[in-house]
Amino acid sequence: MTRKMVVPACALVAQLVLASPLVAQGRTGYDWSHGTTMTGLVGAASAESADTRATLGGGFGWTLNHWVTVEASGNWLVPRREDHGFSADLTAVVNLARQGPVIPFVGGGMGLYIASFATTTGTIPDFYQARIPDNSAMTRRTFTDPMFAFSAGVDIATRARWSIRPVVDLKLVTDGSSVYPVTIAAVHIMYRFERHGAGG
Repeated sequence: MTRKMVVPACALVAQLVLASPLVAQGRTGYDWSHGTTMTGLVGAASAESADTRATLGGGFGWTLNHWVTVEASGNWLVPRREDHGFSADLTAVVNLARQGPVIPFVGGGMGLYIASFATTTGTIPDFYQARIPDNSAMTRRTFTDPMFAFSAGVDIATRARWSIRPVVDLKLVTDGSSVYPVTIAAVHIMYRFERHGAGG
């Protein structure tokens, strides 16, 4: 993804966040307790020594109460120069407000990050290049590493079951001795298979 595409994406996220007070004035409540959620997302990902590129993803969540949702999600980084990236994580998302049409939240969890590179392109980040033997004859290398995932965003209700969520994720990929940060700014579209009621 080029800079020309990143700037409009960031502007869209900012516009959604700034518009949230207007949404709040036009809605009366968001009274639901627990259920299952489904999410799709599109955004931009950036990492050290790597090009910024588009990312697509989705996931499922299980809302335990008004405060906590457990989410399983995946992000696919659109390949550039024959390098691929994919993250899968399980996180706990905590709302910073009990209910309402606009709810800020933070999240944290763990998962795996899978990266694959063509060793002939010369675009491998140092985090991975240092782990490839100098005499390696392989033309492609794949790495699977543990990852810590953190997120922050705003849930903006648009209809009874739909919401828009501008989110910034930080994935800290580690090989045990060093850390490789991957930042993802995305807009999530969430649908709730919810059970209405007091609950929570």
